[in-house]
Amino acid sequence: MSTPQLRRLQRVLTWREFNRAALRLATALKGIDASGVYGPPRGGLPLAVVLSHLLKLPYLTEQKPGMLWVDDIVDTGKTLHEVQGARACAAWFSRLPRLDVTVAEVCKGDEWLVFPWEPPSLADIDAAAYCSSRGLVARAKQICAPAVVPVSPRKATTRRKKPARREATRAQRKKASTPSQKAQTRRRGA
Repeated sequence: MSTPQLRRLQRVLTWREFNRAALRLATALKGIDASGVYGPPRGGLPLAVVLSHLLKLPYLTEQKPGMLWVDDIVDTGKTLHEVQGARACAAWFSRLPRLDVTVAEVCKGDEWLVFPWEPPSLADIDAAAYCSSRGLVARAKQICAPAVVPVSPRKATTRRKKPARREATRAQRKKASTPSQKAQTRRRGA
């Protein structure tokens, strides 16, 4: 069974954009006195690893007091509410400007972000799961509603035949018995 196509704006992000955002965040957070960098698994993990290198801070596998907490996006704030004892919080994206989180970019509208480490083919499934896990009824109708996709009849495709001359030269090469005869037929047919 195929996954229903979802109606939403989709923005597929690149590793180049990720690197630029990480550098912007590292510049903004330069000199921070943190015990390390922690990112929640999946979305926050890639950014946490890169920022730990750029800021020369240890990468943390669990939350610790005085940490720099990072994530890919701050949207509803659900994950952010689970943060305890952080010195600072940072994210690549935020839906709204926030004073308590350093962000590299504020995204506009309801575009669904597909991060470089996510397979774009699963974006529809991720969007639907996200909307249902957050109880976003109004947003789910806009972003996660199944789209009505007009089905057009497929056109019959015709395969282009290879020129008869090439087919003849291949047949001649097969008939040639010695390597020198094969080379001569290649030169003549080409």
